[in-house]
Amino acid sequence: MTDPAARRIRNRMLLSARLIVIEHWPRDDGRCPICKLPHCRALSTALAYLEMVNDPFVPADAVADVVDIDGRTAPAEGAAGAEPVDGGEGEFAG
Repeated sequence: MTDPAARRIRNRMLLSARLIVIEHWPRDDGRCPICKLPHCRALSTALAYLEMVNDPFVPADAVADVVDIDGRTAPAEGAAGAEPVDGGEGEFAG
């Protein structure tokens, strides 16, 4: 996929899916904070898309629950420190 327009569309889709995952991630009671449902269709659709494009994104709230052996929080793959979604070229590259 070398076409700049196609890259921008893909990047926008990735960002949109990540935002949906962040906003609809279930809270402590297991329900979506927006839909108020235990099985949120927006979340499952966004996660399915991210899985399809091989983007293992996990919101920072969920990462904070993972504790390493020495008691520090361990970053999950796809969370903080991941590669830029647009490959570092910027939205208006090419």
